[in-house]
Formats: sequence, C-alpha cells, structure tokens
Amino acid sequence: MHRFGKLIRQRAWLFVRPLPSQSAVVLSNTRLSALLSVSRRNLHACPPRWANHLESSHMDLSLDPITEKATEWFEDGVNKWNEGDIHAAVDSFQKSVLTKPTADAHFNLGLCWASLTKYGKAEKSWLSSLNLDPTRYDVHVNLANIYAHSPDLRNLDKSVSHFEAALRLAPEDGEIRFDFGVILDSMGKLEEAIEQYKLAQQYGVDRASVNLRNAQARLLGKKLKEMDDQKTK
Repeated sequence: MHRFGKLIRQRAWLFVRPLPSQSAVVLSNTRLSALLSVSRRNLHACPPRWANHLESSHMDLSLDPITEKATEWFEDGVNKWNEGDIHAAVDSFQKSVLTKPTADAHFNLGLCWASLTKYGKAEKSWLSSLNLDPTRYDVHVNLANIYAHSPDLRNLDKSVSHFEAALRLAPEDGEIRFDFGVILDSMGKLEEAIEQYKLAQQYGVDRASVNLRNAQARLLGKKLKEMDDQKTK
C-alpha cells in the first residue's frame, strides 16, 4: 500500500506522520490520502504511512522575529492537525510558508491538502518542499503515489521517476520498493516488478511474497504463451 507520510512537528516531527493513520498507496481518492508518506525529522505528533507522527521544523527560535513567527504558525498548524481541524491546519501552515518558507511547512501543508483530497494543491506543496530540500525521499514517495492513483494527476512515468528518486535516497526501504513493485506490476513490467518485490521481501516486507509469486506465475504464463505463438507461426 502507499503511504503519504506524517505531519512534521516543530522539533518534534510535525509530520511527522499522523492524523488518523493514513499510510498506503491509494487506488481511490480515500485510499490515496491514506498512502502519503510522512516525513520525520525530529518531532512527532501528527497524522498518518501517511503515518502517525508529525515532523518537526528545524527553525531556531533564537533567530529573527520572522523565523519566530513562522515557527509559531507552524506549531499552531501541528496542533490543529492533531485536533482534527485540517482546514485550520491548512490556514496556519499557509501563514507559516508565507512568513518564511521551509521544506517541513510545505510538506505538512501538502499532507493537509491530500487529507482533504486536494491533490493538485498537495502536489504543488510537495514540489515546493523538494525545491527547498531535494533530499526528502518521503516527498518523492508521496508524489509518486498521487501520480499513480489520483485521477486528475495520473502520470505513471512521473510516478516511476519519483519512486526511483526515493530509492536513490533510501535504497533499503522495503515499503517503498513494495509500492514501486505494485506500480510496475500494474504497468505490465513484470520482470522489474519481480525485482522490487524480491528486494522488498529482503528488507522485511513479508507480504511482498504473495505479490512476488503472482507476478512470477504471470510472467511464466506470458512466456509460455509467446512460445506457443511462435510454434503456430
């Protein structure tokens, strides 16, 4: 399943990753929200693989008044998210990024938009987060999931590209490999999917074994059919 992640909390992990627990790759709009992967940085307290922890902002409160104000809005957004008031959380995170943009604030804002099924806005927020911090594999995973499952944004080439980017940053994350395998499988790229399922299993995702067997069986059936077709020519 896909994960969107968790909200990151100020020094705690505001997304950290949690609202209700939404973490998986989504096939429907409702499931999609549950798949976003939350990024964890140091805080915790948030919403959903979407996950159950929020990440924290790394802003230093001893700095200038603008940074302090942005941090206040960020923390307020985390609190609103934890209270279940997503619209109020959106308002606070928007004020935080307008005061002083940070990768964490954009990330959390994206999670909020995704939980409201506003995937176009979530996409913009996550792309802004990546611009500020290109090393965030969780953002790549969330983007990969919406490009794979959101009807309005569906673009499997982009999904594959973001999964590949996420795995360059987190090559031993079995959940990402499993999700990537599911996408490749759905595209008919069975050999590549099998490779990802094997690696997912190697990195501790036991349920990958079922997908692996099914993909191997379908690949064998495909090859046998190709052999029969050759014989009849």
